[in-house]
Amino acid sequence: MANLELAADNQDILATAKECYAQLNLPWTPNWDENKGNFLGATAFDLWYYPPQWQQIEDGSHVLIILFPYKLKIDAIRDNVSQLYPQLMRLFAYRHKILWAHAQSRSLKSNLKQVAQSVQTTILDLNQTVASGKLNINKLPKNLEKPPNILLKYTNNLNSLDDQGRTIKVNVGNYHKRLERIKKIDSNSDWEFWQEFGDFTKEKFLEQIESDYVNLSPGLRLMENTIQTIQGVIDIEKTKSERILNQTVGIVGVGLATSQIARAVILTQDKPNPEVALNYRIEVFGWSLGIGFLAAMVAFIILRFGRRG
Repeated sequence: MANLELAADNQDILATAKECYAQLNLPWTPNWDENKGNFLGATAFDLWYYPPQWQQIEDGSHVLIILFPYKLKIDAIRDNVSQLYPQLMRLFAYRHKILWAHAQSRSLKSNLKQVAQSVQTTILDLNQTVASGKLNINKLPKNLEKPPNILLKYTNNLNSLDDQGRTIKVNVGNYHKRLERIKKIDSNSDWEFWQEFGDFTKEKFLEQIESDYVNLSPGLRLMENTIQTIQGVIDIEKTKSERILNQTVGIVGVGLATSQIARAVILTQDKPNPEVALNYRIEVFGWSLGIGFLAAMVAFIILRFGRRG
């Protein structure tokens, strides 16, 4: 903030303000007409730059140039500044909190959109894997570990976005209250150029964050559905694996039991003489295996077509 007195009565105020600003070597061109006001007999230029990208918030700047009339007594200038300075510091503190909170909200929105995209990618990959029949149940628990972490991050960022909105709302209210106190210092002054900032942030920043929160909140439900979907796929695949294992055990059991019965039945028949006993037992063993295999095949066909039916 620069408080200066004009050197001559006919000195060009705008040209002087531009010359003062040029000494700062700032990279942006201010709007001199919209940011001009008059108070306490002085002409003020409230110049500020807010970067369009939130990543560049630190590149923003705020310059206040106050030019007092020529031959105004120093005591009068000092008195005016002493009244105004503490109020302006508080006013600008609220202002910078608003701008900072808005920049944080843009960062949070960007992160939320990235997380939502990550979840959509996970769902798409899972659907494609299931459709291709190449689903590996051993890898599914790893997929299940990821969504809860994403859900936690998304929830925290969404809550932080809401917090930034409340921060802006509180500080916009404080900004207007402080401006009303400043106006009481001199009711004849023009303070509208500071009023516009408060109105602008309330209409644009607050509505923007509220809209973002409403649009991004359904993402929480999407995260929960993703976790439930993956868990459901795991449960289904486990059920399939257990069913196949049980059927396999049943088929093998039928085959073994049948072969044992067949062997017992054959052995109860008339026994051959000792010279051919070995060949007889080999023949019995072969017949029992064959009968067991046929029984197992019949059991397999019955179970398979029975499940389809």
